[in-house]
Amino acid sequence: MHPPQILLDHAFRVAVNVLTIACPCSLGLATPTAVMVGTGVGALHGILIKGGQPLENLRKVTTMLFDKTGTITMGRPQLSRITILVSSMSSTVSRLIFLHIDLLFVLVPGLVLLLALLFTNKVTMPQNDLTSLLRRDEDEGRTVVYAAIDGHLIALLTIADPIKPEAALTVAALKVMGIHVALLTGDNTRSAISIAKKVGIREVYSEVVPAQKALRVKQIQNQIVAMVGDGINDSPALAQANVGIAIGCGADVAVETADVVLVRNNLVDVVAAISLSRVTVRRIRLNFCAAIFYNAIAIPIAMGFLSPIGIELAPWMASAAMATSSITVVCLSLLLKRWKKPTEASLVSQKYVRLLSNSGLTYDQVVTRIHLPVGDMVPVNTTNSTNTRQKKDEVSSNPF
Repeated sequence: MHPPQILLDHAFRVAVNVLTIACPCSLGLATPTAVMVGTGVGALHGILIKGGQPLENLRKVTTMLFDKTGTITMGRPQLSRITILVSSMSSTVSRLIFLHIDLLFVLVPGLVLLLALLFTNKVTMPQNDLTSLLRRDEDEGRTVVYAAIDGHLIALLTIADPIKPEAALTVAALKVMGIHVALLTGDNTRSAISIAKKVGIREVYSEVVPAQKALRVKQIQNQIVAMVGDGINDSPALAQANVGIAIGCGADVAVETADVVLVRNNLVDVVAAISLSRVTVRRIRLNFCAAIFYNAIAIPIAMGFLSPIGIELAPWMASAAMATSSITVVCLSLLLKRWKKPTEASLVSQKYVRLLSNSGLTYDQVVTRIHLPVGDMVPVNTTNSTNTRQKKDEVSSNPF
């Protein structure tokens, strides 16, 4: 073979090797394979993520807004206490009622009911501190129903919407992850503050109608905002937020609007969704690093940089190397299947316990804001305007 022909043959072989190895298959597979596996793993654990963009945005969330009814609470009001006032009765009658009280009520399995009996007469009736009892119920967000016969009060029925047992732990976990948590609800201020104190939320926006919820989300979207809700009234806010998270047992409109759906109605899944997002994005970056490292090593060899020492690639070797890089990226993505979903037990640590122990905030430690019909969000004075302004500044600089 003449020298020019030898050079041409060598150049052609090198060109084929470079074109084969430089095929961007591994770079093209780095993101979609990881997203596909990540969303699939989420679905297996009851977390439905609608696409790659919500999966990526979850990792960036800096502020998490929670609705109250049906999200932080069960959304199923229960009768928690019956207070019966018995007046103008002899001790014999009172004793008879007390001994046969189980015949007056039907006990439902699973319903925790506290029954309080006040045996009084008209003279001692004012001495019973019913006012403090009612005030305590209202401060704790309970609803009190008065029962009367012929205009005479005979009983008080206390109705409460229980808080989800994992709510406080979820709030603490989000804080540890560096996410600011706030409550955004249409309920009255006193009830909202009561729930916020119990779960450790320091910032509350109360008495906000659905359209104003979306406005509030828009106003703070200089941050990456996620909204968690379950009702029709949450749909505008879910659509406006960078990431809308719906409770699976909620309204169909909310589920349709949201980017993420929690099938199992467990708030710990909010933490799990963010954890899965962060793991998936890290895996995407690892895939890109592996693909770039492969190209950085293989392309110079294919170009013949090692020819002076007798190392050259045959075309089949270049094809095998290209296939190996793609298989490596796919295998790295499949390793996402080893992701372990956070559980309530796994979230408990010294840091979480410390946050939970500090979650019993006083009324004055909760920064509340009420959305007025005209204008913007304004702070509600819990003590005086100066103290409230100071607390607002403290929360803005260090919300936790």
